Amino acid sequence: MYIIDKDKCIGCSICANICPDGISMQENKAIIVDVNAKCMHEAASKCPVNCIIDRKNPSVNNNISNSNNAFSSSLGMGSGRGVGSGRGVGSGGGMGSGSGRGAGGGTGSGPSGYCVCPKCGYKVKHVRGTPCYKSKCPKCNTIMTRT
Repeated sequence: MYIIDKDKCIGCSICANICPDGISMQENKAIIVDVNAKCMHEAASKCPVNCIIDRKNPSVNNNISNSNNAFSSSLGMGSGRGVGSGRGVGSGGGMGSGSGRGAGGGTGSGPSGYCVCPKCGYKVKHVRGTPCYKSKCPKCNTIMTRT
């Protein structure tokens, strides 16, 4: 059984994009809609802040937590390391070299790029210093992701 620690959730919607059958977004926080969805484990393992907790197998969360140690050491400036510049869900312990998780949720693409709506495909140029997950699509009101 999975639960979400709403205090830790940053509203990035990575989990909802990975597991739309099990997780939905409400008021910029993830909520569980089906604890038995087959994609829940993958969504939990990709959460950049580890707020999805497996109550049946807590050791899974410890492993997830250990694989995210690069999260705190990968902050800084430059490709794959900029705050809010990450996209995707890279894994590993890269000292912020792009193979670890950036503060925006994964390997980054530096200050350039686009914010894209995962639902309708609307695309807008990324504004440096503003994480895409803090922007909503003007067409369908879905949280934007980074490309």
